[in-house]
Amino acid sequence: MKKLLNGNTIAERELERQREKLSQIGNDSKPSLAIMQVGENPRSKKYIERKESFGKNIGASVHVFSYDKNFSVDDLKREIKVLQKDYSGVMIQLPIPGFSAEETEDVLSSVDIEHDVDCLNSKTLDLCKNKSTELDDGFQPPVAGGVALLLEQAGIDIKNSKLNFVVLGKGKTVGLPVASMLERYGVQYVSLDEHSDPETYKTSLLKADVVISGIGKAHILKPEMVKDGVVLIDAGVDFQGGKLCGDVDPLCYEKAKFYSPVPGGVGPAGIASLFQNLLLMAKKNIEV
Repeated sequence: MKKLLNGNTIAERELERQREKLSQIGNDSKPSLAIMQVGENPRSKKYIERKESFGKNIGASVHVFSYDKNFSVDDLKREIKVLQKDYSGVMIQLPIPGFSAEETEDVLSSVDIEHDVDCLNSKTLDLCKNKSTELDDGFQPPVAGGVALLLEQAGIDIKNSKLNFVVLGKGKTVGLPVASMLERYGVQYVSLDEHSDPETYKTSLLKADVVISGIGKAHILKPEMVKDGVVLIDAGVDFQGGKLCGDVDPLCYEKAKFYSPVPGGVGPAGIASLFQNLLLMAKKNIEV
């Protein structure tokens, strides 16, 4: 029954497509991305390296700017303002060490909408959800875009889907962007987290045709919680025994019609979506 949804395959396809488009323009017009990293975080460094590699392979200009962990909110906001003058897109690699949720939100909201390639400014997210004409139709939060690409691989047209969706987690990096995308296309879904009513949590999951999980707790989703033939998209990130893993217990795969694992699913597909956003942001200078 089970069938793997391969984010690496999607990323390779998208890389070739985007590289072909960028090969047709001059170097002076190619999009550029500034990635800001605060402090030292080995996990963040790996994510950044993957973004650097994808960007450079398609022919985009990608530069990483590292900042001392003692940088303040105001320091970062000043840096963002400077970088936006020279780059098509600007993003802050999360988490920002030592910053509260409120301080992180303050920094993220200082990235102008026209440079917010990661869609972490709440205003950008609202524009995506409400189908604003300020943004191209193909522009959406990278994680949500990665999820959409995986669903497409499973043969699910999200713009016309009548399936029942459940989104696990309500965080800024997965739950909210994915819910925003579903709302944008009028898809029926239930949003749940660990604080949801236990009975609602149980019954909603068992009815779900598609489960997209971004809670970030290793193997929290068990086989008895989902029905046969479910589509499982795992966007959770955690570690177990020193190894990267997702929310979905691998035993669930036996019940799934399609599934995406961690690693190798939403991650690489989301990076492809991030650079699609970058191309769209730069389209005033290039045809994408």
